[in-house]
Amino acid sequence: MVPLLAGMAALAQAEDYDMSADSDEARGLFADMQKASTSKNYELLFTRVSAGQIEPVSFSHGLTEAGSISHWLFLNGEPSGYFTKGGLIVYFAYGTEPFAVKNALLPSVFVRLMQVPAEKILKSYTPILLGEKRIAGRLAREIRLTAMDNYRYSYILHVDSKTGILLGAEVVHHNPGMGNDSLMESFNAVNLAVSDTPNAKVLNVENASESFPNPADNAEPLEKFSWSLKELPPGFEPVFSQRYALGDGLDTVEHIVYSDGIADFSIYRIPLIGNMDFPVVRQGRTNLYRHQAPPYEIVAVGDLPLEAEKRIAESYRGG
Repeated sequence: MVPLLAGMAALAQAEDYDMSADSDEARGLFADMQKASTSKNYELLFTRVSAGQIEPVSFSHGLTEAGSISHWLFLNGEPSGYFTKGGLIVYFAYGTEPFAVKNALLPSVFVRLMQVPAEKILKSYTPILLGEKRIAGRLAREIRLTAMDNYRYSYILHVDSKTGILLGAEVVHHNPGMGNDSLMESFNAVNLAVSDTPNAKVLNVENASESFPNPADNAEPLEKFSWSLKELPPGFEPVFSQRYALGDGLDTVEHIVYSDGIADFSIYRIPLIGNMDFPVVRQGRTNLYRHQAPPYEIVAVGDLPLEAEKRIAESYRGG
């Protein structure tokens, strides 16, 4: 990397550094990436690396008479994954019936970066140009989506210079005291194949039966609970809430999901368990934090830094 570019990349690592001119160009590149990633026929093979585990994935996108279709396939073990079609997200796994939901969050942060409207994402993240590097033998431009606060991770995107398609991404947690980043999860391209027509995976989805067992609708009115959170991060909105029993005659669980477009987290209010042997669980970018607020326990779990989940859970006010 040339000295000037190296200096820009180093400055961009600082969460409080303002690069307004580059930010405007980065906004344009981010918008172009989203347009390219949702308007072309292609298959991207990549690896997802999280918590020391490497998982190969095939992601296909295509434009058909039925509309835009995405297909995500895990390549290890028995076939499993999901596809999107006509407002539905359909999950499938070998030996089981498909399960469909509508008006739901896209399952992968990688796909959310491509498909969630830029204006929603950029309310909570500042885009900054970092430079160029080679990914899967292709020249890629790098954008850093820098979190505007300490409640969420930042993201480094690798955009193919030729096609504009998203090739890879890294989820990073900035350490203000040390001035560096911790890598939480990465999506690393192996091969990109762009074509004039949709591939077989997309065409199979286009021709699949439209009938799925009782699609769950996450757009149904949110349930209101008597309790609140005083430390709710800016930009996060409730997208799902539900009250349900753990079993016949058992205690009730109250559950709310919040999202800022890329990241999401859940808050559960459950009866106090008492055993706090595992108050914290970490797995890649996902953390779980338990807080006792007798007679309840508040559990925060999701794609936020652990210290953010702690602040949120401990801000619970009962009702």
